[in-house]
Amino acid sequence: MAMSSASPSRPRAPGHYRLRWTPAQQMFACGTAQYVSHGPTEIEPSHDLAHLLVAACSDLDWLPVGSDAEIRPSEYNAVLLENVLDRSYDAVFKPELEAEIVGRTAGNARFFVEEYYAPFPIPAGEAYRRFCAGIDLAALMRLSPYFFRQKTREIACPSQALHRFSFAKDDAPPAAGEAALFRHIVENQFGRMRREAGLS
Repeated sequence: MAMSSASPSRPRAPGHYRLRWTPAQQMFACGTAQYVSHGPTEIEPSHDLAHLLVAACSDLDWLPVGSDAEIRPSEYNAVLLENVLDRSYDAVFKPELEAEIVGRTAGNARFFVEEYYAPFPIPAGEAYRRFCAGIDLAALMRLSPYFFRQKTREIACPSQALHRFSFAKDDAPPAAGEAALFRHIVENQFGRMRREAGLS
């Protein structure tokens, strides 16, 4: 069962984001707006971090609370961002996967709208365009090392029972080596996504 504050989906003033994940309870928040879920989950902490990155890098919906019409776009935005970041992470270690990122991500986005979360408030193509246009790519590039760090932690310690993460909107974590390559791949993928969505 999920519980949350009644705060709006787009709080920007605090600029501080945090998550706490255990097998029994998952929480992520921005300022006073938070989502809490009690009980076992198969969702990885990096998915919750994707929600927070949507909040920090856009004015898109990110908090999955309220009516279905409010929850579904928030989940869509987080799932779509997580897909791009996950696949970009994999491509750091298997470069041959990079060519598949945009096509597979777009396919998953369409499945999410047309099947998994149907009926969706808007058509699949419009949801995809809004996402591509709405993400502040400069902010995402600056914060992307956090996702790389969290994903690496999950893979290295799959049985870890507690994950905590917090960051500020204006953070600029260092990115070197594989983390820098990850950021470069993500930037390239968003460029392709925007071109294919007719935005550039």
